[in-house]
Amino acid sequence: MKKILFVKIFLIITISYNFGQQNYLFSGLILDSSDETPLPFCNVYVENTSVGTISNNEGKFRIAIPLKTSQNLCVSFIGYKTKKIPIANLKNNDNIIYLEKDLININEVIIIPDSTLLGLLRKAYRSIEKNYPNEPTKLVGFYRETKLTDKDENLYFLEAILNVYKKSYQVTNDQGQIEVIESRKKVFPISKDVNNVQFYAGAFIPIRADIVKTEYEFIDPKHFKKYSYSLSNTFKQDDRIIYEISFDTKNDSLKGIYKGKFFLDKESLAYIKCEGTSTERGIKEYNSSNFTSYKGVERNFFVQYFFFNGKWHLKYCKLFGKGINTKYDSKLKYVDEFLTTEVLTDTIEPVPYEKRLGYYDIFLDKALPYSETDWKDYNIIKASDDLLFSIDQSKKVFEENIVLKKENKIITFIKHFSFTYGLIVFENKIPGGDYQILLDNSTLNQNLKTKEYLIGLDATIAYNFNKNLSIKYSICSSLDKNIHYESNGIGIGYLKNIKPKGKPLLLKLDLFGYLDYYGIVFDKVLKNIEYNNEFISKSKMETSIDKISYGIKPRLSLSYQITKFTNLYIYASYNLNLSEEYIIKFKEESGLFKKTYNENIIDGTVNYNGTGLNESNIDMNPLILGIGFNFGFN
Repeated sequence: MKKILFVKIFLIITISYNFGQQNYLFSGLILDSSDETPLPFCNVYVENTSVGTISNNEGKFRIAIPLKTSQNLCVSFIGYKTKKIPIANLKNNDNIIYLEKDLININEVIIIPDSTLLGLLRKAYRSIEKNYPNEPTKLVGFYRETKLTDKDENLYFLEAILNVYKKSYQVTNDQGQIEVIESRKKVFPISKDVNNVQFYAGAFIPIRADIVKTEYEFIDPKHFKKYSYSLSNTFKQDDRIIYEISFDTKNDSLKGIYKGKFFLDKESLAYIKCEGTSTERGIKEYNSSNFTSYKGVERNFFVQYFFFNGKWHLKYCKLFGKGINTKYDSKLKYVDEFLTTEVLTDTIEPVPYEKRLGYYDIFLDKALPYSETDWKDYNIIKASDDLLFSIDQSKKVFEENIVLKKENKIITFIKHFSFTYGLIVFENKIPGGDYQILLDNSTLNQNLKTKEYLIGLDATIAYNFNKNLSIKYSICSSLDKNIHYESNGIGIGYLKNIKPKGKPLLLKLDLFGYLDYYGIVFDKVLKNIEYNNEFISKSKMETSIDKISYGIKPRLSLSYQITKFTNLYIYASYNLNLSEEYIIKFKEESGLFKKTYNENIIDGTVNYNGTGLNESNIDMNPLILGIGFNFGFN
């Protein structure tokens, strides 16, 4: 195992917004004015805009803004007075900004009994509708995904600029839509045992980690019985009084899955910040629903909101923790972060279907190799001074042949497949009556009842090259005992999303080449069959009169998304026969691989109601209707 690099990454998250003019870079350090300790996660923003960043763990920040002398740079933090600095007064580098504690008056200290506190929390939950967006919004921001060993050796990290489409906060079960504007990655191939775990849904952190949007159970009154709550502190920030509410799991019989603390604005009862961790039960629930070799040991979250245009919006969120790759007994760490750099609320359109990141996509496979020059028009997620690798070292890493592990290749390959399974219905044109086959050594008779419509099963497997184009194999079979329909087809498919808002409504057009069998199955099973002076088989055989058709089949369908990987679909197809022939088919009754024998019909050996069979009677309506479910990752 070759150790490529030992790195310890502390990243300064910054923003970039193209104002149509030159951006000016400003950086600095935010300190407590009383003891000069760095203040992490301060909100740094341009006054009266949604454009901003936050300070990193060391209190450092860097921000790119257009130079406008009439604007101020604002720095805010819970428990401190907001600092406003004219942008014209800032230096490019080494700005030191001191925040003064906003001490709360003794008369403002509030003591709340437990019963009253629960009433307050119920009111906060009911106030979500007025405190958070009730219309769709789009967040523009930076995402970073970092994976390390337990010794802080980097496995990889990737960065991306995202567009995040979020529905109203009244819609809590929507996973949102993510568009990747830019992405890049650095990979450090330390060893097989730690590199073979890959993660999905990381870029959906602006949805998953939003405790208000997804209604984490500790803010939902339905789950209050699982938790104990206490008012642990009261802070002041300018004119706001802020409650710090601590929560923990209550008892053994009703265990909650989180513990931590959140902060409420006294006046509006908006949730403005939260930090917590999964309890032992929370870890167990996560692992029980995770079928990969990765098992969580520690799971933490941090989320922060900011006030803009009369509503509270997600500013920053972070998911971090530890786990074990049980396949190799190797320990891993992860950090996923998202920072909102701009909020758009006017004329918000969903992300086009073709540009949406799939929830189960492995983002690491999609990101491009790291390059300093690729993002010259963006302000990037800047590494702090103690980052222990250089650009030259990074280039050296990428000169090595990083081979995708066999397990990951298999997973990536499997994710391209989707499956459909459903019912079909079509009109039958075979008339009822008495049918007869004259064999050399026996006679078969079948009284067929008239059946206007038939039902069958349809199954399709598709390999999806992308969100629009696929190749498919389809098989259909009727459920009727005496009227036999079997179709096998290979084709191509194209789909288009025709409902850009909300869940996708997909219009699909497929074109199959097919081989069909359609005919009458006789109840009686015979063995030692002879036909046309030929011995067929000594095995017990099922016998049918079939029309074999070769042709092309266009199929038009509508598919509506139900869950992340399940769609409901309806379709109509039409068989266009290019050639036909009529046969007697003998098929073994039992066996794993049943042999079939197709024999041309000899004149006078097949009768209908006592006279020769008119072969055109063995027919079906070429229009087939279907309904079913589609399962897949695309």
